[in-house]
Amino acid sequence: MTALEQRAIAIALDPARIFRTAAGDVMRAIGSSPLVLNCGPNRLETPCGATNPEVMTGRNLQVMSRSRMPTLPFTLRQLDVFGTLCKTMSFRKCADELGVSQASISNQIKVLENQLGFRLFARPAGLPPSLTREGLAFLSDLGAFQDAAARLAAHRRKTIDERQVRSFRILIANGIMERYIKPKLDRFIAKNQFVECDFVTQHPRALPIRSIAGGQYDFALYHAQEMAAVPEGQTVLAHLETGIIGHNRLVAGRPLPLSADELSDLPMVLPPKSSELRQRVLSALARKGVIPRNVVGNTQYHEVMAQMIERGVGVGPLPIAMINREARANVSQIFPVTKWTLLWYRKPGLDGDEADAVERFMKSSVLADPDYASSATIAPELPARS
Repeated sequence: MTALEQRAIAIALDPARIFRTAAGDVMRAIGSSPLVLNCGPNRLETPCGATNPEVMTGRNLQVMSRSRMPTLPFTLRQLDVFGTLCKTMSFRKCADELGVSQASISNQIKVLENQLGFRLFARPAGLPPSLTREGLAFLSDLGAFQDAAARLAAHRRKTIDERQVRSFRILIANGIMERYIKPKLDRFIAKNQFVECDFVTQHPRALPIRSIAGGQYDFALYHAQEMAAVPEGQTVLAHLETGIIGHNRLVAGRPLPLSADELSDLPMVLPPKSSELRQRVLSALARKGVIPRNVVGNTQYHEVMAQMIERGVGVGPLPIAMINREARANVSQIFPVTKWTLLWYRKPGLDGDEADAVERFMKSSVLADPDYASSATIAPELPARS
């Protein structure tokens, strides 16, 4: 009997050594020659990893059908617990990650150690657990075991309808997301199970415009102040005028638009005090001669500001498009500030039915919504993508 045969049989008779034996050593040793095992009256001879029908048929196949997997001294659950504890080196964090109690983690490890016959972790009082020499060797071979398991799992037969899910990163203004996208998102997800959308929301004045051109996003939809030149690769979907809007009862009897002094005395809702956005808003108002003297609220959320305006708590810098259509009869733009455009971006070279579905959904959710269409000027329709 050769040394290779002795080693292979020793591993089979002592399953615990499976993890203490480097899988790579065995594979390199037998990679170019047949593996011959003495199986009583029958002998099994097959090149390592062979699946050739000429090899895996007849008498050899009969011998293999009578062979059985060795009884392994662990369960897959125990391996999962061991691997997670190695990653966290904390029984508490391991328990939190796996959603079980610390006692359950401790018990799983103790049972695994008993089945293997050696300690995997040293547990000094008051200190985090640490791997023993045997534990390090076990962890090293766990990777080979997981790789082999993944290769076996890859043999699962795929159905005809099975498709790979495509993920898209989308930069979007938070007001558009809350008012126009979220209310329709559930229906889009139900119809497009092979699409995942990772939405990154920002206030329009704080959007990282440069990162769009840099290719960090697959799509972008946001409002920007009207500019002479549209950023490369982007298209204008709509135009709208923005300014200070407020409930009609706050300006009852006064001609519109208000003067800068009249507006300065009204209760006003602004972005948070420490934000760059607030400084931009105040600078824009200052250029028009407006100095707010009665700030009644601070919020970073468009939808919250819109609700405060609709209830007459204060006036604020919002486009009418952010106000519910039912409430617009009671709200007016009382002071113009600037003109804005709705801009759209799709990464060059981004093709496929899934990407087309995302574009149709994003555009129609805003432009076809009566709340938006009634307060904006929709740009001429662009040619459809080929």
